[in-house]
Amino acid sequence: MKKKSCLDIVKEYLEGWESKDLSKIKLCDNFRHSSQGETYESSDDFLKECWQYSGIEMSEKEFVSSVDTVCARYKIRDKHGNDIRVCEWIKVEDEKIRSVDVYFL
Repeated sequence: MKKKSCLDIVKEYLEGWESKDLSKIKLCDNFRHSSQGETYESSDDFLKECWQYSGIEMSEKEFVSSVDTVCARYKIRDKHGNDIRVCEWIKVEDEKIRSVDVYFL
């Protein structure tokens, strides 16, 4: 069976967030997530705090990919109708998401 590419894994991860499909969210046991003011050192803590934001539509997606890292840039709309640009630096390990660093532009 052919291994999924790093880019395919990240695209599936983001699709999971958009569609609220937790089965597409594949995280490493030693997962880490950071964004402005927030850091989560476990997948359980991250999902417990952040899954409430799933279902948000991402538009204008762009990706830059290497062997184990993807930079994903996209636009979301907040509850007030304002567009927000987001950039995520995502590391992949063993076909799972190892870490995510989020930057709001």
